[in-house]
Amino acid sequence: MMGLIVASFLFVMDVIGRRATIIIGYVITGTAFIIQMLAMDFPVFSLGRFFSGVGVGILTIVIPVYQAEIAPPHIRGALVSLFHLSVVHERDIIFVSSSHFNDFCSVLKFFIPKRFLSSNF
Repeated sequence: MMGLIVASFLFVMDVIGRRATIIIGYVITGTAFIIQMLAMDFPVFSLGRFFSGVGVGILTIVIPVYQAEIAPPHIRGALVSLFHLSVVHERDIIFVSSSHFNDFCSVLKFFIPKRFLSSNF
């Protein structure tokens, strides 16, 4: 949430353009995901979470604006609404998949290294 708040105050998309801001958002998000995957302690993991929030916040702000600018007028509202609908329904899909595949995930824990299953996270 803090990452989204920080990203909303960045006026980068007005200075360098929408497309470049989308690329920067993807680079920040990808780097943050790599930091989270390689984190060996909680502060580094939290830093990765913060920067992933900044990257996703930038993308959540810039992508609908970019879509609205390049879309033809007769489908502009549908495209922007579809983006927001997909953001909302991805949470539903994650909830359903995690609740229905709980047994499958309990089998997977035997294949995941122990350092990722520690109680520190």
